[in-house]
Amino acid sequence: MKTFNQRMTGLLFILMALLVVSCEREGPMGPEGPQGPDGPPGEDGGGGGGSNVTTFVTSPGAVIKWDFSDGWDGYGVYELEGAFISIPESYKKAIEEGLAVVYMGGPENDWYKLPWTWGQDKNHIYDCFFQGTELVIYAKVKENLNGDGDNEPIQIDKIKVVIAPASKVYTLSLTN
Repeated sequence: MKTFNQRMTGLLFILMALLVVSCEREGPMGPEGPQGPDGPPGEDGGGGGGSNVTTFVTSPGAVIKWDFSDGWDGYGVYELEGAFISIPESYKKAIEEGLAVVYMGGPENDWYKLPWTWGQDKNHIYDCFFQGTELVIYAKVKENLNGDGDNEPIQIDKIKVVIAPASKVYTLSLTN
């Protein structure tokens, strides 16, 4: 008899627990509690704390033009003329070990994240790279043999670089 009562009590307890867990909360939410304090900044981020994100944007009214530099495999290669973009040396470690994302902005207030490929035949290729802390942006545009289309790079009016330092950096082990 004693074990029967224990089993029934256990079974009732499990059924009550399932009933409570399956119920949904009804009614309006109460007020949100206060926000806790910020955590400590990260270490070795290059440009400050590990959680800092820094954005560099060209000045309003900056003159940015494409300059034809070379031809390559049916493409015209263009570089930005007179728009050398240097990031402060203090961000070098963040560029090398963290994350650097580059955007080009057009006259219609549109932004293109690099690398970016555009055109019906994907005949416009835009990309960038860093030489130390200097940013180089280039375009490869397929040369039009028929002369019936635009074979110039798109117009850009602004450039934005977003840098996020690495909070942790791990070494890759390359093996064969």
